[in-house]
Amino acid sequence: MRILITGATGFIGGRLALAAAAAGHQPRGFSLVNGPLQAETARRLERAGMPLLIGSVDDAAELDAAVADIEVVIHLAAAQHEADQPDSFFRKVNVDGSLAVFRAARRAGVRRFVYGSTIGVYGQGAAATLDETSKPDPDNAYGRSKLEAESALLAEAAPPELVICRIGEAYGPGDGRLVKIFKAVKKGLPCRVGKGANLHQPIHVEDLNQGLLAAASRPGIAGERFLLPGPSVVDSRVMIDEIAAAMHKKPPPALPMLPFKLAAIAMEATMPKLGLKPPLHRRRLDFFTKNLVFDLQKSKQQLGFEPNIDYARGIRETCDWYRANGVV
Repeated sequence: MRILITGATGFIGGRLALAAAAAGHQPRGFSLVNGPLQAETARRLERAGMPLLIGSVDDAAELDAAVADIEVVIHLAAAQHEADQPDSFFRKVNVDGSLAVFRAARRAGVRRFVYGSTIGVYGQGAAATLDETSKPDPDNAYGRSKLEAESALLAEAAPPELVICRIGEAYGPGDGRLVKIFKAVKKGLPCRVGKGANLHQPIHVEDLNQGLLAAASRPGIAGERFLLPGPSVVDSRVMIDEIAAAMHKKPPPALPMLPFKLAAIAMEATMPKLGLKPPLHRRRLDFFTKNLVFDLQKSKQQLGFEPNIDYARGIRETCDWYRANGVV
């Protein structure tokens, strides 16, 4: 397939582009380049001989050039970690931008549009196992805008066919999200907040690639939503302990949650008014508070999705990559 991957300089997009090429597809990237990690991903794609167009989802001419001769779009570009931005910024990028990409895909005759949504639409999660029919309850601007984008895209008339993938907590070689925890563990600094009993279902980026490419190619799934989490359920304490084990370090001690939560609220309320980005915000504490466990039955049955990289193995691979690339 000729595949356009938006957000191709991001962690997931960059790895997906390389995986698509290895699987015999013809990927093309479309992305901005924000920061050193994305710049390195762009260089990696260029070294692999992969076409990469630098552009924005709010530029119609750039989008039309990007989707020309494309069969499938996998849309991953999004505003996600910008804690200093108002809700309107997330809506502009994640809702209006997604609609712009979809409509450009329609103009170009694209067959299928895979929308990379998020498990963030479920907010803090629930005690019960979640599936595609569970009621969303997003609790921040990112989750709300991604859920709104799902509805807006479903309201658009096909073509192209729309498939929505709610992506789990992705990690693996090249990930920048867990770097701070790795560095803290290496230095013997406390990096666990709270009891660490909340549950996660992290997905290795190689397993995620399998799911996204299946969503791009499987027949008979237009208009469907799918969950793409990993195979293992682990709590926050175990996640950090496995990082310590991979680095041959002692597990870090825990710190109380309340002072961090109060500090995050205060920083969110004051620092953006001063033109500063809060170093701590409530979304950063989600890792230690959210409880998200998922049922994979629909994804297995209709996508053939079978994630098989358990967290302990995946974290060792991630640690090896960080060391080989001088990250930690």
